[in-house]
Amino acid sequence: MKKNSILLTVIISLVGFAFISCNFLTTSKPDSGITAPAIDVDSSGTALVITPTILSSTEYMNIFRYEVTGTGTDATVVENSLRCIGQNLKSAEYTKTGTVIFFDKYTDDAKFYQYYVRYRTTNGYKVSKTTGTYKGRQTDNNYKEVAVKLAGGVEKVKITYDGESAILSLNAAEVTIPNTDKDDTENPGQKIKFTFEVAISNSAQTRLFKLTEVTGVYQIDLRKVLPDQFLDTNLTIKALVGVETDEHTQGQSENLATDYYNYYYSMPLKEITLHNVNDEEISYFVVKNETELVDLLEYPDGKISE
Repeated sequence: MKKNSILLTVIISLVGFAFISCNFLTTSKPDSGITAPAIDVDSSGTALVITPTILSSTEYMNIFRYEVTGTGTDATVVENSLRCIGQNLKSAEYTKTGTVIFFDKYTDDAKFYQYYVRYRTTNGYKVSKTTGTYKGRQTDNNYKEVAVKLAGGVEKVKITYDGESAILSLNAAEVTIPNTDKDDTENPGQKIKFTFEVAISNSAQTRLFKLTEVTGVYQIDLRKVLPDQFLDTNLTIKALVGVETDEHTQGQSENLATDYYNYYYSMPLKEITLHNVNDEEISYFVVKNETELVDLLEYPDGKISE
């Protein structure tokens, strides 16, 4: 199949949330002129290696993947399959002479995918061309499209917001957090789990915030983490997501410097309900407390283009 023969049908937008709703329209993704990322297979044969074109004005990059029905000319995009699978953040400025690689370790060898990159630049967002079609590589069912899941018997996760303390909480027994493919050196025979995070939207953007488990309850004190643009406005919960972080270094062994970070996002859990402390279901909440601005991972809308 020729590259870009299947174009992702998306709409230009910076609001909303790719993991919750991604409607494919009849208009194709505009040609940005940015070369599609190169795709290869890693040495283990179980991951696709994504090498984006570098734009020197880039602040960070998000990697998008969607599923297609095959490699033939009659293949189509699988409805609602668009996912932001991760983010790349460089410790210093991106340079055109540098190389960044992103490993898609959690594909499914029974599926076919196409990819594109969204760039956050000093002049706004830009989107690359779409790649050709590539077959998934992961054969281990434990690592195929890993996801945060409902625990057995749970239909929806109940998230509680305490307006007085600005704390979000949920019962840890209601969710199952996936394992990464990394060995846990402190617990032989076990794997490191994804970090558990909540996706919160202020209607203009959706960002991830880390949840901490305390005696069987996952919680977060929003006063300590929300940036200014998330205060004094209606906030909604979009999903629960797992995040894996990789550091990539360059230089001599005695003088290693972190070059960039890859953040891998699991498939989201969106079967959730939001309640107040009186156990009344609510659709949004507001945090009015002041806090300092912090650097956060963005969880962007998959419907955007340049």
